[in-house]
Amino acid sequence: MELNYIWLEDYLLMGEKGLNFSDRLLFSYNKDTNILSCTLNKSYIPNFFVLDEFKNIQKSNVNNITAIIGQNGAGKSTILHFIKNNLVNGAGGIKHKGIIIFNDPNTHYIYIYHHSNIIITIDETAFSTCNIKENDYDVITYEEKVHKIITSHSEIDEFRNTTFVFFSNIYDGSFEEEFGQLYNISTNYLINADKIKVNEISSNNKEESVTVIHKQEEIKRQLFFIKEFKKEILPFELPNYLSISPNIIKFPNDNFKKYRFNNYIRRYNKIFEEKIALCENHKDRLLLEFYQAAFNNIFYEAENFSEDLNSRIRRVLLIIGDENEYLLEDDTRFRQEIKEDVIQKVKMFFGILAKYSPKIKNMIKVLESLERRVIHNGAYYYGINIDVDNEAIYDFLNYYTESRYFNDYLNFNWRQLSSGETAFLNTYSRFHSVSKKELQDNVIILIDEGEVYLHPYWQKIFLKNMIKFLITLFENKNIQIIITSNSPFIVSDLPPSNIIFLKKSENKVEVLEQFSQQSTFASNIHSLLSNSFFLNDGLIGEFAKNKINNILEKIYSSQEISEPELIEYKKFISLIGEPVIREQLYKILYSHLEKDLKQKEILALERRLNLLKRQKND
Repeated sequence: MELNYIWLEDYLLMGEKGLNFSDRLLFSYNKDTNILSCTLNKSYIPNFFVLDEFKNIQKSNVNNITAIIGQNGAGKSTILHFIKNNLVNGAGGIKHKGIIIFNDPNTHYIYIYHHSNIIITIDETAFSTCNIKENDYDVITYEEKVHKIITSHSEIDEFRNTTFVFFSNIYDGSFEEEFGQLYNISTNYLINADKIKVNEISSNNKEESVTVIHKQEEIKRQLFFIKEFKKEILPFELPNYLSISPNIIKFPNDNFKKYRFNNYIRRYNKIFEEKIALCENHKDRLLLEFYQAAFNNIFYEAENFSEDLNSRIRRVLLIIGDENEYLLEDDTRFRQEIKEDVIQKVKMFFGILAKYSPKIKNMIKVLESLERRVIHNGAYYYGINIDVDNEAIYDFLNYYTESRYFNDYLNFNWRQLSSGETAFLNTYSRFHSVSKKELQDNVIILIDEGEVYLHPYWQKIFLKNMIKFLITLFENKNIQIIITSNSPFIVSDLPPSNIIFLKKSENKVEVLEQFSQQSTFASNIHSLLSNSFFLNDGLIGEFAKNKINNILEKIYSSQEISEPELIEYKKFISLIGEPVIREQLYKILYSHLEKDLKQKEILALERRLNLLKRQKND
């Protein structure tokens, strides 16, 4: 199904305003007259979102794209939440009074759902003008049903053949869930869902940090995407390897000041650092750093997250004969014993500790794998690289996930990618994970500020690349995209009929219909920004604006501009990039200087006149 129109009663304080998601048919409902009307968009172009370079080969179509644009707090994201929490089959039905209009993209048959308490009268003349005949649509009522104390809501059965996908990069701790025909790939959802999934596979991760697990699962999604997707349609080259580097907790550290093993850890770290300083190649140095990172991490997590691990460490120190060493201040003998081969000493410590902890067993597997790669495959100043086509990388990541509680002792990085490319990779890999699941013929994609965190260049190409990507990813599907955004780049890619403008007033949210009459498609970004919808007080940053006002105030308030002040004002004005403002400030400055000069001439003439008068009187 394709969503066309939503009108909600007292939802988001919108009153009788509706939201049009169709670019061909523009519906409207008048609450006072109960009339549901429709007009035909005269600017509608069929297949507007078909890319010419894919016209003959694409198997799926993006039928329509709607952007919801508005100030922060205007309710953009809330509209997406309404759609997924009410229209998705399996969400529990429509929980608000309103009107929902949608159509079948194959037959174009229209379904009009309305709450039983909301009376609607079809404007037959208007519908006929839009080529909608009486047998082209169906009007269906819905209502709440109360059985004892349980209230049930009517579901829209027609949405059974529609999959919804919700994407958002934003993490604010909001509760998210996945149900029925909804696939939720938002950060808020995945950060908890990833932990649940990993815990179902292994019981060793019950106490692990959700963020640590999420990071590893994100990398796995990215790896699967890189291996399987057609690389040639992406706006950047996919990486060939994943870089791994040690993440060492440095000492002294505030977390260890009162720790019972503080002296013990300090001594080991001193020896690690001395030996690292003497290394003549990356291999030896990196090997020491990997073991130092793992060693420090065990004690860090024991002290901060696991009392059980703490007690087991003490037992192991008793076994290997170091039980008193962590209390001694004099470390001469201790240092001499471990200095020769600190890695072997740490390995012995890990080996015994592993008998009591499955996590340490996995840590040993991780370190053994790292050691083999360092010795046989080489190392770089930043770490090692693992080829993305190497199947062993997945086992490595699984062992690593199960080898710690909350803290990462390794860093994973796509060194070949910029931050913008990494953000795109993250977005693509999440959608790719959805493509492996069972999808219906119709797919409605909800994107909540997908361009957020991106450089302007990546915002500029965001929409085109998403279209290209989605029609390649989801084969033989009818796709509708609804996206929220604050970016003028998104606005410039869409006709006004494909944009919903929201504005937050004192006590309500307005749908600004007058903006739907303005040209947006292919508009200059500066023209869009200067529109009062985006910025109603100019395009200059507030800091710069304040500095300019301060200079103006100084110029106007000064009786006489000194030479140092004149130099300072000229220097400041020369920094201003906007030529109109810069020239105007120069005019004000020189006008004030001319005024000062005339005032000086008047004073000089007055003094001369007074002198002549005195001479005459004498």
